[in-house]
Amino acid sequence: MKKPDFKISYSQLPDIMFTPTRPDPAPKPNYAWVNVRFGHKIGLDDEWLNSQQSLDFFSGNADSDEYSSLAMAYSGHQFGHFSAQLGDGRALLVGEFSGQDGIGYDIHLKGSGSTAYSRRGDGKSTLRAALKEVLFSEYLASIGIATTRALAVFETGEVVRRETSHKGAVLVRLAKSLIRVGTFEFANLSEDKLVVGQLADFILQREFSHISDAGAVKYQKLFEQILSRQAELIANWMSAGFIHGVMNTDNMALSGETIDFGPCAFMENFKPSQVFSSIDKQGRYAWNRQAEIAVWNLTRLAEVLLPLFDDDQKAAIAFAEAELNAFMPRFGKHFTGLMMQKTGLTLTAENAETMMNQTFAALTASKPDYTLFFRYLSDILKGMPDDKLLALCEDQEPIKQWLETWQQHIANESLTAENIAEKMEQINPLYVPRLGLVEHALDDAQNGDLTSFNKLLTALQYPYVERTEFSEFAMPEGLTDGNRQTFCET
Repeated sequence: MKKPDFKISYSQLPDIMFTPTRPDPAPKPNYAWVNVRFGHKIGLDDEWLNSQQSLDFFSGNADSDEYSSLAMAYSGHQFGHFSAQLGDGRALLVGEFSGQDGIGYDIHLKGSGSTAYSRRGDGKSTLRAALKEVLFSEYLASIGIATTRALAVFETGEVVRRETSHKGAVLVRLAKSLIRVGTFEFANLSEDKLVVGQLADFILQREFSHISDAGAVKYQKLFEQILSRQAELIANWMSAGFIHGVMNTDNMALSGETIDFGPCAFMENFKPSQVFSSIDKQGRYAWNRQAEIAVWNLTRLAEVLLPLFDDDQKAAIAFAEAELNAFMPRFGKHFTGLMMQKTGLTLTAENAETMMNQTFAALTASKPDYTLFFRYLSDILKGMPDDKLLALCEDQEPIKQWLETWQQHIANESLTAENIAEKMEQINPLYVPRLGLVEHALDDAQNGDLTSFNKLLTALQYPYVERTEFSEFAMPEGLTDGNRQTFCET
C-alpha cells in the first residue's frame, strides 16, 4: 500500500500567500463516496485510497508530522466589489500529486475546519454541498469540460448548523492549480512588489511549463494562455447550458478549470438571461453574460500583471488591451464551432454565425428544454417524427420554421443523416444534473440513503448512453426555471 508524496511546492512562495493549518480532526469519519475510477486513472494506489490510512489523513486524524497543509490567501471582486481579505475559509491544500497521466494535481480539502481566513465562519461543509460538487464536477468531466475533480467525500460525524441542521462532511478534490485571479489580486496588495512576479513564475513552472521564453515575453505569453483557456472554458459552459452562478474573481482559476460549484445549475427551459443563484439579484452572472464577465475578471488580472508585461506602462497597457479585445472573437469562434457540432452542421464561418443567431432566436421564442432539444434533433435525422421535440416547446411555431432551415442545411452535408445523427449523439448528452433530480438525491443522502445519489451519478458519468433504468432522468421538468433558485449549500 503506497501513500502518495504530499509535499507542497506552494509553501516556497512568500509567507503572506498562505497560512500553515492542520485540518480539524473529524470525530467519526466515514467515507460516503470514493472516486476509485479516477484515482486509478491518475495512478493513486487503489488500496491506499480505500484504506483507513487515507481516511485518517484526510480527516485530520493522522500524526501531526504527516501534515504540511496550508490555507491559501487571496482577495476577490465579489459581484464587482473588492474584498481584500478572502482566502481558504473552509479549505486546505494538503498535498500535491504527480499523476501517471502526466498532470500535477493539488489535493484540497473543503470543509476541514476554520482557518485564518474564515471570517467568523466555522470552516465546515455539509454533506449536501460535498455531494452536489461531486455530481456537477463529474458531469462536467464526462462531457469534456475542464473542471476540478472530486476524489472522495467523507462524513465527519459532526452536525453542521446552517438554517437547519446538516450532516457534516469533507470533500477531497483535485485541481491542476488552485491559483485564482484573486490570488494575484492579493499578491498585488503586498508592500513587497516582487511577490506578483514570484507568483507568476510559480504558476509558469507549475501549470504553464511549456512557455520557455524569458523576460517580459514569458509573462505576456502566460496572459495569452490564460485568456485562451478561459475563452474555451466559457464557450464550453455556455454550449452545455451551464450557469456557474458566482463568477467572482476568487472563483476563476488560471488553470482554466471550473472551480466552486455552490449555486451552479444547468439551463432547463431556454432563457438567455437565466439566473439561478439566490444572491444574484441583478443577473450579473446570467448564462448570456458569462463571457462578458470573464473579460471583466481578466481585466482585473491584467491590471496586476501590467508591470511584468513591459517596463513601459503605455506599451504594457497596449498589450493588455489588445489581448483583452481578442477574447470575445476567440470565445465566439469556439462557441459557434461547438453549436455547429451540436446541430450536426459544417458551415462556412459567415453561414455558421447566421445559423447560430437563428438558432438562439428560435430557442428564445420557444423555450424548449435546452439539453433535450439538441438530443432530439438526432431522432429526427433517424426518421422519427418531430412531435417529441416540439412537445418541449412553449411556442412551437418558431422551432417549426427553424427546423425547415436546419433540414435544408443537413441536406447539403456530405455525410448521411444517419451518420450525422450518430455523431450528434456523441456530443449532445441525454442526461444532465437537473435541479429537481439533484435536490431529491441530496435530500435522500441527508436522510442516510445514498441510493438516489449513486444512481444519478452513474447516469451523469455516462450521459450519452441511453439506458432504460435511467429513463426518469431523461424527462424534462417542465417550464419551471423562472421559479427555481440555487443556494451555496455550504
